[in-house]
Amino acid sequence: MVFVMYLRKIVLQNFRCFRHLSLDLHPRLTVLVAENGGGKTAVLDGLAIGLSPVLRYLSTANQRLSGPGIQDIDFRVEWVAGNGRAILCRYTRIEVETTMGIAWDAWRAPGKGQKPSGRIGQKELARYAARILDSLDSEPRELLPLFAYYGARRGWLPIPRRLRGTKKDYTQPTSALIDALEPLNDFKEMLNWFDIEEANELRANKGRRAEEFEPSESLEAVRAALVHILGKKYSNPHFNR
Repeated sequence: MVFVMYLRKIVLQNFRCFRHLSLDLHPRLTVLVAENGGGKTAVLDGLAIGLSPVLRYLSTANQRLSGPGIQDIDFRVEWVAGNGRAILCRYTRIEVETTMGIAWDAWRAPGKGQKPSGRIGQKELARYAARILDSLDSEPRELLPLFAYYGARRGWLPIPRRLRGTKKDYTQPTSALIDALEPLNDFKEMLNWFDIEEANELRANKGRRAEEFEPSESLEAVRAALVHILGKKYSNPHFNR
C-alpha cells in the first residue's frame, strides 16, 4: 500500500519575527505574499527545520541523514517594557501536521528547565518512518518522502572545475534524501553521483555489444529529466565517454 502525504499545517511559536503563526497549507500550492522582512523566508526555513526529524528517523547505521535544526538566531527577541532591554523568548517551537493526521513538533530552549507547554513529541512520526524503512527490504515498497527545497540562497550555484572523491554512499535506499533540506544547490555533488553511477553502468555492461547495453534505470530517469529541461537540442547526456 502506498501512502501519499502532504503538509496540512505549520505552527511557529517564538520563531524569528513570529510570536505565534498558525498557517494552513493547501495540499497542492500555497503562495506567500509579503513585503521584505514580512516573514516569508522564516516560514520556508521553519518548514525545513520542522521536516528535519523525518530525515533523522529515516537514517540507518549505513546512511545518516540530517537537516537544519533550530539555531540561536531563530529565537524571537522581545523588548521588555520598562526594563530597557531585549530578552530571548523562553523557547522556540515548530509544529508540523500532515494530511494523514500525523503531527509532530521540534523545539529548543535557550536554557535548562525551559520547556514549551502543549508539546506533541515525535512518536507518530517515528512509527511512520519505521514502517517505510521496514518496507525497503520487501515488496511492495512504500514511497520515500520527496523534498524539493529551495532556500533564500537558491541562486548560489558554484560550478566545480574538477571532481574530487565523495564520502556519500549512494548505494543506500535512502540516498535520494541526502541534503534534501539544505538550501543550497550542490552541483558538484550531483556530478559526483552521476560520475559514480555511470561508472557502475559501464562496468555492468563491460564486454556487451551496443545492442545489448542495459542502461541504469536511475541514470535514464535523470537523463530524461535533463533532456526535458534543456530542450531537444540536448540528448542522451553522458558524463564519461
